[in-house]
Amino acid sequence: MKLTLQNLSTLLLASLPLGTAILSRELCPSWPKPENCSNQGWDWSYYSNPLRNNGENYPGFRADVYKTRIPIYSDVTPWIGGHLGYTNANPDTTTFYGSPVELNSTYFALNHQAYLYACEGGTWQFDITDVDDVVFAWIGETAVSGWTDENADAKAVWSFARNDNRHGSASVRKDLEGDRFYPLRFVFANGQRYGLFNLTITSPSGIIVYQSGRDSDWIVRYSCDFDTSALRFPDFGSEE
Repeated sequence: MKLTLQNLSTLLLASLPLGTAILSRELCPSWPKPENCSNQGWDWSYYSNPLRNNGENYPGFRADVYKTRIPIYSDVTPWIGGHLGYTNANPDTTTFYGSPVELNSTYFALNHQAYLYACEGGTWQFDITDVDDVVFAWIGETAVSGWTDENADAKAVWSFARNDNRHGSASVRKDLEGDRFYPLRFVFANGQRYGLFNLTITSPSGIIVYQSGRDSDWIVRYSCDFDTSALRFPDFGSEE
């Protein structure tokens, strides 16, 4: 068999385990990855959250109150989600997303913001799974300004009603144009004990472009063209 780029790609794909996420120019056929100028990943911020989760839908908790609260800590991470908080240590603190700072691992909230570069047009899917205690999601311009609990595209929350699997989940499908940046915001909150959520973003071609615990070239904090395509987000605590 004559070895060609197409044959080589086929052989490589065949050798991978089922379910392996592939990120490549060939599998996202319309546009290549966005320019890299140390802009990859998510901006995130950490806040104290005094509310215990003691009933359905995490009563009393509101995500949008953190728009104007100054964070205790903020940083950049290549991924979001995964296991968050509660180490059973004394004191019960941990580092988040590899940061060097020890923070309380119960009763906290995290605000994450970034842009998805849509490498092809069509219907994209956003899956939020394994949530403990709550995640709010905004996709599109509202994620930059005007986001409230009431206009969130999704809310996934730990349930007290189910006896088998109480973790929350939610899915959102969005029709996106290709070769455009779309703002994303995910606010997570944890009350007592364990914290957890996972995020998967899938393109029309079925490519997982981001999954919790894996970084992605299609997730950036701003564009490299002097911010004209994707402006930097407002500072945490100064959002509208």
